[in-house]
Parts: sequence; structure tokens; C-alpha cells
Amino acid sequence: MSFYKIIDNFLTEQEYETLSNSILDKAFPWFWQESWTAESNDTPYFYHSFYDKNLPLSSHYELIENLFLKKLNAEVTISCRANLTLNFPISYYSGHIDIRNITGNTTAVYYFDTTDAKTVFSHLGREIHVDSIKNRLLIFEGNTSHWLIGHTDDSKPRRVVLNLNYIERNENII
Repeated sequence: MSFYKIIDNFLTEQEYETLSNSILDKAFPWFWQESWTAESNDTPYFYHSFYDKNLPLSSHYELIENLFLKKLNAEVTISCRANLTLNFPISYYSGHIDIRNITGNTTAVYYFDTTDAKTVFSHLGREIHVDSIKNRLLIFEGNTSHWLIGHTDDSKPRRVVLNLNYIERNENII
């Protein structure tokens, strides 16, 4: 894989509808997080953990596994969660690396909706901004510091992404 990859229309329309009917449902459980990282004082957000520390944590994990992790050729799932950010007047989130103590992992961000938010990271001294586009998947090296520039569009009350961290299956192993 090159440093990063963008796949538009990652899910079929039917897969997207199945996923969004579950995750974007008004009864879906979200949990409050005061800031993005323990060291920061960012804008708060909501999250839902599907998988962490070698354990499925949500009844929805199987859906995520079938729609994403199998397609991404994941051998080991490290963590998987959905993040929901709200439209705040100033919406900035600190740069962070999702998983610091594992090398060779991959991070993927899936966008549920189109907003004016950006996922940002630096590569070779250049800042790269990736637009939040519905049904887009961004894949990049897991040791990459990345951050969010939150959305400001008043017509979009929220932005929802799926954040996956995993180790890809190495097909070259004998």
C-alpha cells in the first residue's frame, strides 16, 4: 500500500443502507467523550466501541466485521469504533496516532455522510486534507498522526465516521 489510499463508494448501496440503518438509527447507543486525547482539551464528541483489547464490545460488531474487515483483508482487529462529532462554532481536534504500541498496523476511516469536515495528516512535509464524503474509505499507515477539522455546515448537525485499526493479512507468508 502506498502511504494512503482513498476508495469512493466502498460499500454497495444495499450494504450502505444496512449499515446506516443500524448505526445512524436514533436508538443507537452513543457515549460521551470529553476530548479526543487524554492530553488535549479538544471539542467533545460521542463514540461507540465495537471492538477493543481483543474483545467484541457491541452487538453490531459482526456487521462491521462482514462489511469492512473481511474486505480489507484484516488478519487481526485491534480496535473499531464509530465517532460522532457535532457542529460546533470552533471544532478542532488534536493530532493523534490511534494505536501507538503496535507497529505495522493500518488505520481506515469510513465516512457515513458528506460534510465540510476534513481528515488531515502530514506526509513528506506536505499537509494532506481528505474531504468527508459519504461512503468514502480512507486507508493509511497506522503510525500516522492525523486530526480532524470539524464541520461547520449548519445544515449538517452531525458527522459520523467509522474508525478501524487492524493488521492486514500477509498473503506472502508460506
